[in-house]
Amino acid sequence: MLSDFARIGAFLYLTRIYDEIISPASDYATMCIVFIIVINWLLLLETDMKSTVPFALLCIAGTYAVSLKLTAGLILLLTLKPAYQLIKKKLWKEIIFYFLLGFVILTPWMIRTAIISGYLLYPFPELDVLHVDWKISSELAAADAAEIKTWGRGLKNAALVDLPISEWFCSWFHTTLPAPGKLIIAADILCMPLFAAMIVHSVKNRSRAVIRIQPDQLLVLGTVVASYIYWQLSAPLLRYGYAYVLLVVMLTAGIIKERLSESAFIQNHVKIRLLLQKTFHVSLFALVAAMLVFAANYMYRLRSMPYYVSQADYGTYALCSYEINGVTFYYPESGDRVGYNAFPAIPRKLSITFRGDGLQDGFTGNHKNE
Repeated sequence: MLSDFARIGAFLYLTRIYDEIISPASDYATMCIVFIIVINWLLLLETDMKSTVPFALLCIAGTYAVSLKLTAGLILLLTLKPAYQLIKKKLWKEIIFYFLLGFVILTPWMIRTAIISGYLLYPFPELDVLHVDWKISSELAAADAAEIKTWGRGLKNAALVDLPISEWFCSWFHTTLPAPGKLIIAADILCMPLFAAMIVHSVKNRSRAVIRIQPDQLLVLGTVVASYIYWQLSAPLLRYGYAYVLLVVMLTAGIIKERLSESAFIQNHVKIRLLLQKTFHVSLFALVAAMLVFAANYMYRLRSMPYYVSQADYGTYALCSYEINGVTFYYPESGDRVGYNAFPAIPRKLSITFRGDGLQDGFTGNHKNE
């Protein structure tokens, strides 16, 4: 079943991130929720679920993923299925109800973002609808967005944010990706023409097409492909989009396996069918064996690395400091880290204006580099 391929992807993700988790970052929760949504969506398709409710509720879960990380927004492409079903049946009350559910989930997150930054969506200075004195300047918001993108691309220079992908992809591929990541990204790139071929065959609706995809499967694969492309073109740090990276190749492989199994040509040629089955079983065995070796390696490392069960101390870094209204601010001498104990801390020396008498009153958004 196709959901089994998504499960394998989720298992691979969970085994890969154990040596990467160094803080309660939102990336890991977001990726796990994306896996949960896709796996359960495919399970509903495999049970031939006719009800719209489960699909609509999974889309509501997608809005929660967006509240964890804005780049998960394309997972909401899945709403096309329940939206089409509800509109076709003219269930306007249900549409309003699900819309309100999503709005209720997103509202606390938007309020929090507004309190912190002065924007409903940060860092998107283009969407500037609030007029508050603590709003981060549009220049700093744009600089933050540029730093996020260039950091993910391995450029480490925000001034290079507009560099075309043709000029940074090769360097990013060779210098920022671990060996397994390079293999998966290469497989994802190979899956793109296969995805295009599936779309062409589905549109033409050729009954004898060897690789043909059902509309519901097309929606799921199209959603993860769109999410992967957006991740690749924006801030392609692997932990930001591991779910999309894995799901593209796993779902493509699963769909091709299903279509080949159902092909009349394959069914009528016993030797070819047996060869494909053996190839699939050998590949699956190799994958399971590799995961077991990987798990055994982690168990061995667990014995000699106590930080697998207890958190390591936060790092210490060379810092500079300065005072404003009797409050000492810290910023890194180089790089972008200050550790845990230095508070309040900022990424670079700024001219800060307090909204009141002290730090407890907050400060305005009129920050300027010194």
